[in-house]
Amino acid sequence: MDKCHDIRYVGVNDSELRVFRNLSYAGNGLTFSSYLVQAQEECLLIGTVPDAYVREWMEQIRQNVSFDRISHLVVFTEENSREAVLRILQENAGMELIAAYPVLEQLKKILPEGTKSLEIRNNRTLTLLGSQFQFQLLGAGTLCPALYVLDQADRSIYTSDLFGSLYCGLELPEADSIRSTQWDLGMKDFYEDLAASGRAADAECAVAFVREHEVTAIYPSMGPAVSGEKLEEMLAYYLQQTAAGISEGRTEPQTGKPASRVSAHPSVAILYEGTNELSDYAACVENGLKEAEVSNVTRCNLSTTDRNEAIRMALSADVLLLGTTISKGTPAKAIWDVVTSLKAESCKGKLVSIFYKISTQDDQADFLREHLAFLGFDLGIQSSFFVGELTENDLKNAGNYGFGVGCSARKVPNPRKPKLVKCLVCGEIFDASLGTCPVCGVGLDQCVPVEEEEISYQKDTDLRYVILGGGVAGASAAEAIRKRDQTGEILILSAEDYLPIHRPMLTKNLSIADAPDEELYLHPAGWYEEQRISLRLGETADAFDPERKIVHAAKSGDEIPYDRLIFATGAECFIPPFEGWQKEGVVTIRHLWDSRKIQDWMKTAKNAVVIGGGVLGLEAASELLKNGIHVTVLEAAPQIIGRQADADSAAVLRGKMAALGVECLEGVQIEGITGEERATGVKLKTGETFPADFVIVSCGNRANVKAAQDAGMQVERAIVVNAFMETSLPSVYACGDCAQYDGVNFQLWAEASEQGRIAGANAAGERLAYESQLLGLNLDGFGTTLFAIGDPGKQSGVPYRLVKTVDDVDNSQEQYWFMGNALQGAVLIGRPDKTADVTKAVMEHARHEELF
Repeated sequence: MDKCHDIRYVGVNDSELRVFRNLSYAGNGLTFSSYLVQAQEECLLIGTVPDAYVREWMEQIRQNVSFDRISHLVVFTEENSREAVLRILQENAGMELIAAYPVLEQLKKILPEGTKSLEIRNNRTLTLLGSQFQFQLLGAGTLCPALYVLDQADRSIYTSDLFGSLYCGLELPEADSIRSTQWDLGMKDFYEDLAASGRAADAECAVAFVREHEVTAIYPSMGPAVSGEKLEEMLAYYLQQTAAGISEGRTEPQTGKPASRVSAHPSVAILYEGTNELSDYAACVENGLKEAEVSNVTRCNLSTTDRNEAIRMALSADVLLLGTTISKGTPAKAIWDVVTSLKAESCKGKLVSIFYKISTQDDQADFLREHLAFLGFDLGIQSSFFVGELTENDLKNAGNYGFGVGCSARKVPNPRKPKLVKCLVCGEIFDASLGTCPVCGVGLDQCVPVEEEEISYQKDTDLRYVILGGGVAGASAAEAIRKRDQTGEILILSAEDYLPIHRPMLTKNLSIADAPDEELYLHPAGWYEEQRISLRLGETADAFDPERKIVHAAKSGDEIPYDRLIFATGAECFIPPFEGWQKEGVVTIRHLWDSRKIQDWMKTAKNAVVIGGGVLGLEAASELLKNGIHVTVLEAAPQIIGRQADADSAAVLRGKMAALGVECLEGVQIEGITGEERATGVKLKTGETFPADFVIVSCGNRANVKAAQDAGMQVERAIVVNAFMETSLPSVYACGDCAQYDGVNFQLWAEASEQGRIAGANAAGERLAYESQLLGLNLDGFGTTLFAIGDPGKQSGVPYRLVKTVDDVDNSQEQYWFMGNALQGAVLIGRPDKTADVTKAVMEHARHEELF
């Protein structure tokens, strides 16, 4: 039949495309279709293309027609149309947009003022190009209704929905040029993956609309046009697909219901691409499952198994494991064919995990994960992968992976995983078999169980990560990077000449200085080599150039290139500039060499003064007392531990100190350190002097930020960061004691550890946000314990309700502050057994009647 209108294809072919929107496999690429419908001097442009193809699309149009001849543009969806619409309006501002109401509402947010638009309603007819065009909406009222444009003169339909084929290569919309086999496969993929999910009613309406108007050709927005016998073939196939609701093999045998999500004897299906390496890996995974007492395991090589049979296996199992190679982000087609044949109603809540091989750099399983998440699978089991050639260690990991999956499927603890606990005092997460917290020394009664971190983001790169600082923040950042990037180069510059240590133990146990260094290490010496983390001990960076991405090493003078830079430079103890502060015998406790000095001095000393009544100063004072040294504590503030505890609790603690012979003075002003070259005492401005063979200063810390300031980074009290630990300079992060988030720089161990983890994960490409933590203060000394958490009635003008209990038998005291009826804070003296319960109560703002 002769056409009344000249129809010109101006779409874009992408023959390289294999995965479309992370939802469908396009084995032959894909055509993004757009059409110019012309009559005499006027043109109607129907359909746009995604952002990545706009430039080519514009050139296609320009080669066929002048932009000022296009009177109307039909926009099917707002998604992926914004740039196309804006660009074409730059060429012809008088063009009128035609779209459904929700699409227009979204586009109006970005359209230039004065843009003409025409809202489409269901069954509306418009006169365009001197002919009648009818508009049909399916799913009207939804965010993205399907729009059909019927050219009544030519009996042709242009549409964004339901009709199409994931096929590339058609330059002109003529059915005879379609190669049947490729088109059929593309049509099947299109319908099963994109169009047939719960659309049976819409499909029937669409097909009825086509037949009622005796349509001879359909021009879809994706894939080639169809007409003649191909049109009838497509309609019949699509009705068959949608009438079933889900395609063949997508329900459980006999029942047609989604697979069971809970089973006392779980079944596991292992579906894998049939390479030799993945076959060996899958066999070890199966052995691990059986060691975890999962007996119902089916292992399926997709190279030798019928696709529909594989789909039935996947749906009948409680847990699905998928094994594939990943190449340029794309899984093997055999795996993709099975996954994209599944329907959400059959997958929701079912456990799934992926094991895969990647070559070297940039490969990841994101496409596959995203589609599994789209289907509603539970991806709570961590994936497993190996890089390059399969090794014996990889096979061992495969067995452990299978064992872990089996434990998760049976809902039992994994005995091969460390039983991790979190210290409620300092926030450290450690293996419970240690018995006490390696950071602050408290027992397991002040810890709660936690799960091991599950890493869902993995992307290997050739990036060079440079970390400035060898404290817990820097070490945590390096560990987080390596968990996500197995091939990137990691370098730590540390000012200290020893490996990263548990720094809080320096004040909690002064005798630790006599112990081997290994007892203080965060990780054994071999761990850094195993993780391929390079260390330069005794080295700092005195400058860096953010333009050249170069760090200048202060000691060696080397220029070290970086792709990602993490400041974890920590802080140094602050010594007020009172007279004599530089004398021999005046020390802070920040480094292992500080503790070793004190350990040496304690052998002959009789008297010591601690300047500073915070928790670190009091811990040091208690340790000196244990070593038989007479101690005096001098605090400039009106109250010791004034930030975390109330005055009454401080007074109780002072009383316990006095009973042991420790003199504690608050609100004092220090004039200076007495003595010639070496300290002999501390003199107050009142003239009173306290003898001291050495003096420990604990007056807070100042962040190490000079290099950051010199490079123009935003610095206040410390380096300013956002929730992602990003600084004001690109590709530069900061964490720990040198970082300031949300106006706060608490300089706490747990804060530094967590910020380091967030900085490292984000430097590696993930997007994690830091959340401020509520942690308690713990002091174990002077024959008692003090634990404080939350707000101990410190806000002026607030009508707190205080509940206090005192036990004279065990010399303990508890105080609880309520605002209204909600718990805000608490201080416990002599009750370490209540730490966990009180922490939970404060975090949940427990009500008074729940506690008393």
